[in-house]
Amino acid sequence: MAGCGLQSPAARAHVASRNAESLVWHAYILSGRTARLLHSGSCFRNREAHYRALVGRANRWLHWKDMLQLKASEALQMGPILHPVSENRRRALVREEWPERTRGGTDAS
Repeated sequence: MAGCGLQSPAARAHVASRNAESLVWHAYILSGRTARLLHSGSCFRNREAHYRALVGRANRWLHWKDMLQLKASEALQMGPILHPVSENRRRALVREEWPERTRGGTDAS
């Protein structure tokens, strides 16, 4: 990626477990200050309702822990990893993709 202004991406994986049993896995790709969830995995199908609920809570908890760790590493901007664009183009993309986040044609973020 040399010459285009992008840094080489890195990867990070997080796991939520209970009693040495892994319940949920999250794999992130990082580029600069942007982190993007690449994969999220768990094994809960064909299991009892209480186990599925446990995996669901573990998944929520792991997302929370991911955000705290990424914020601490200053990579909290979670979203798509894009080629660098001008500020005007970035605002236009936000208006197109998330119209509820804009007010009066300006970026609300």
